[in-house]
Amino acid sequence: MEADDTPAEPVAAIHRSRGSTASERLLADLGDAAFLKLWSYPNLFFDKKQGGKGDGKELCDMLVVCGDDVIIFSDKHIAYQEGQPVEVAWPRYYRKAVQEAVKQINGANRIICEFPGKIYTDPACTQRLLPRGEQDGSGASTMMRGLRRARDAGRA
Repeated sequence: MEADDTPAEPVAAIHRSRGSTASERLLADLGDAAFLKLWSYPNLFFDKKQGGKGDGKELCDMLVVCGDDVIIFSDKHIAYQEGQPVEVAWPRYYRKAVQEAVKQINGANRIICEFPGKIYTDPACTQRLLPRGEQDGSGASTMMRGLRRARDAGRA
């Protein structure tokens, strides 16, 4: 109960995605099995629709938030080209798997810090990750504080 004895608003349950690919589902299952279910949000999206049409853009494959500790997962399912010489295959694999994952993680960090109200748990962008009261970008939520600290530490 609040000070005026009115009941507090119930907290809405957060819709959790299971992932759209086999590797995303495996990542979500691993998160659940590692006792991260209460702190993990698989397969998040951000609202980047054109004229309100289409689906949102994938933000990350899984986000784990526990206090000030934040982990952003990006899973790239890229096959190593066995039939090519290593001088050709390795740079291609590295560019597609590692560099693209880093690019996605950096982009996710920026979106989460700058536009917390545009993060959703479904591709249609109907299920918000954060409650409306925590979307002002002021650092009101633990997630935003943790990500801003991680971002600032990376800049130091």
